[in-house]
Amino acid sequence: MLQFDSRWRFDSPGRIEPEVEAAFLDLINRICGQGSRKALLEHFKSHFAAVAGVPHYVSSDSSWAATDLERIMGEAVANAPLFIDAFYSACVPWRLCIFVNCHGYFLSCGSFEFSDPLRTHVLYDAA
Repeated sequence: MLQFDSRWRFDSPGRIEPEVEAAFLDLINRICGQGSRKALLEHFKSHFAAVAGVPHYVSSDSSWAATDLERIMGEAVANAPLFIDAFYSACVPWRLCIFVNCHGYFLSCGSFEFSDPLRTHVLYDAA
């Protein structure tokens, strides 16, 4: 879990901008291309559903999972810190190592041990 003002869980300091949401979705799609697409989409979908306060239902195929994830992310944008925390929390258990420059906002998840073959490294720059 990311460290931020606990009041933001209940009182959002602001929304995620549409271009930032699109950049995160693009990054998720890149990550999902590295493994079982549907399983990874469902994994991210469950984290964003929790933040959006909606139930997570398993989609019938990867196309529906992608559509459902996009819809759920659209609901989660209302609270920027929780949106980012959903992405971060989805990455941590899978040991994803990510550094994102998303229009000036930097997010680092994991560590940069490029010699470690167990980690997946995704570098993305949307600036």
